[in-house]
Amino acid sequence: MRGRRQKGRENMEEIQTEIERKYVTWICEGGDPRMRPRGKAMTTGCGMTNYKVSKQTFERPPKGGIKGLCRHCGRKRNLNPGNVRFHESKEAMIHHVEIVNFQTQGWDE
Repeated sequence: MRGRRQKGRENMEEIQTEIERKYVTWICEGGDPRMRPRGKAMTTGCGMTNYKVSKQTFERPPKGGIKGLCRHCGRKRNLNPGNVRFHESKEAMIHHVEIVNFQTQGWDE
């Protein structure tokens, strides 16, 4: 019995090392207002840069897609490789967000 558990743990460790986190930033902005089939008005974004850490791949997202939630206005946005910027580390990602948000609107708090 112990042999099976040990083998299972080794497999899980291999899987966890294969999965690496993706650090991305994205800008909260509006889309094309003509693409609204139900007639709802398109909300405009606040223009602030946000970040997201995900273990999912952006090249092959899950069925519902990968969503980003703006921390400033609460607007949701679909994230894909065309509208995100990838970073190597969490520190680099947060540094980028602070610099860009300061340049656009000054300190938030």
